[in-house]
Amino acid sequence: MKRLLYLEGLRGVSAFIVFMAHFKPTFCIDINEQLLDRIGLLGVGERMFAENFLRTFYEGTLPVFIFWFMSAFVISIKMFDRSVNENNRYLVEAASKRYFRFAIPVFVSSLLCFILIKSNLMLNHQLANAAGHGYEDGWLGLWYNFDPGIIHFLKTTIVEVFLTGNCNYNIALWTMTPELMGSMLCFGVFAIAGKNKFRFVIYSAVGLFMIIAGLRDVNYFVYLIFLCGVIWCDSVYSQDEGVLLKEKFKLTFNSKGIAIGLLIISFGATIYSDVFHPIPENLYYFFNYPVKTVALTLSISNFSMMRKFFELRPFRFMGKLSFSFYLLHIPIMFSAGIYMYMYAGITSPYKTLIVFVFLSVLITACSYVFMLLVDKKAIKISDRIGRYFASKN
Repeated sequence: MKRLLYLEGLRGVSAFIVFMAHFKPTFCIDINEQLLDRIGLLGVGERMFAENFLRTFYEGTLPVFIFWFMSAFVISIKMFDRSVNENNRYLVEAASKRYFRFAIPVFVSSLLCFILIKSNLMLNHQLANAAGHGYEDGWLGLWYNFDPGIIHFLKTTIVEVFLTGNCNYNIALWTMTPELMGSMLCFGVFAIAGKNKFRFVIYSAVGLFMIIAGLRDVNYFVYLIFLCGVIWCDSVYSQDEGVLLKEKFKLTFNSKGIAIGLLIISFGATIYSDVFHPIPENLYYFFNYPVKTVALTLSISNFSMMRKFFELRPFRFMGKLSFSFYLLHIPIMFSAGIYMYMYAGITSPYKTLIVFVFLSVLITACSYVFMLLVDKKAIKISDRIGRYFASKN
C-alpha cells in the first residue's frame, strides 16, 4: 500500500486547487488576464491556448473529478481482496457506513456556515457590492441570498445535500450527491459483476453506455469516472485467474504511453475547440474532465518521478487534511478572508497575495483541528456502524 501514498498527496494538491478556484472569483477575478498581459500574450488564439493550460491550476471541477476517480479506486481495493471481503462482508460494511462517513463532517461544517450566516459574518455580498461589476453580478454575488431557518438547515444538511445536491449552506457540497451515489454505484457494480469471469466485458458495455448517454446528459460522465476507478482497481488488485480481458486492461492502466496519449488527446481536443472550431458542449466536457482526469492520474501513477513528487511530506500532510480543508475553505474565506481583505487596512500592492497566504495558513490550521476533532471521530463512528451491519450479514 506504500505506493498509494502518492494518491494521498494528489488529494492534498487537488483540495488546494479547489481553494484557488474559489479564491480567484472572490478576490482576483481577472488575474489570469493580467498574467497573460504581462507575459505579452495579446492575440485571442494564443491567449485561449494558454488559458487551456492555466485552468488546470485554478479551475475547480477537474480536481473534483480526480477526487471521485481516486475515491472509487480506493474504496474498491478491499472489495477485490477475497481475504477481507469474504462473503461480501466488507461490501456490506463499506456500503452501510458510507453516508455516515460524510454526514458528520458535512453537518458540522454546514453548522459553521449556518452560524456565520445568522451572525451576518458571511461577507461575500459586502465584497461583491464594493468590488462592482464582475463580482456583484457574478459568482461571488450568487450565494447566501436567503434567511436560514433551523428546519430548513436540518432538511438541507441531513437529506438534500446527499440526494439533490442542495448546497445552500456550504457551496462546496455540490459534490456530495455524486460522491455518495457514485460510491453506491461502485458497490452495486461489484455486487452484480465483481466475481464474474466476464466482468470486464460488462464494465466495457456499461462504460460505453455512459459515454453515449453522457453526450446527452453530462451527469453520466460523473458516474463514468467512478466506474473507471473500479475498473482500474480491479485490473490492478484482483487476484482472479482466467478473467477475460483483465490483463489487457491492466496493461492499459499501467502503460506510460497510453497515459501520455490520453493527455495529448484531452488537451488537444479542448485546445482545438477553444482556438479553432467549437466542438459540441458535452463532448468538450468529456475530454475536459473524465479524459483529463484519467490521463493526469495515470501519468502520476505510472511515472516514478511523479509518484515521488506527490509522496513528499507537505503533499501527504495536505492529503490527510484534504476533506476537512475542502469543507472549511468557503466559510473561512467568506468570513475571515473577506474581513481581512476589506477592513484590515492593507494598502500594499501585494494585498491579494497577503490575503492568499493568510487564508492558506488559517484554513490549513483549522482543517488540522477539524480533522482531529470531527473527521477522525466520524471515521470511527461510521466504522462501528459498518461493522454492526456487516455482522448481521
